[in-house]
Amino acid sequence: MVYHFTNNKMQIEKVLNTNKAEVVFYKKDGSVRVMKCTRNFDIMEETTGIDQYSLIKGASVDNEEVIKVFDLDLNAWRSFRVDSVQSIEVFS
Repeated sequence: MVYHFTNNKMQIEKVLNTNKAEVVFYKKDGSVRVMKCTRNFDIMEETTGIDQYSLIKGASVDNEEVIKVFDLDLNAWRSFRVDSVQSIEVFS
């Protein structure tokens, strides 16, 4: 399923809290980035073998304009601006 929405942090987080997804967004330099990511700790543990308590350390973010996610290709925390999102595609 592909979602096309921007500027709605709650919807984006809801999708990423339960799924793996491919997020397409613009980086600060204007280039397009495609990132396979999630916010679901069970998926992170399954992918990395790292326990949930170690993963939580990088999870928080205080900026309401930014969403912090776990990049499944890099096995590291990354973030993107809510208003830069072009699409989100859920995959299994």
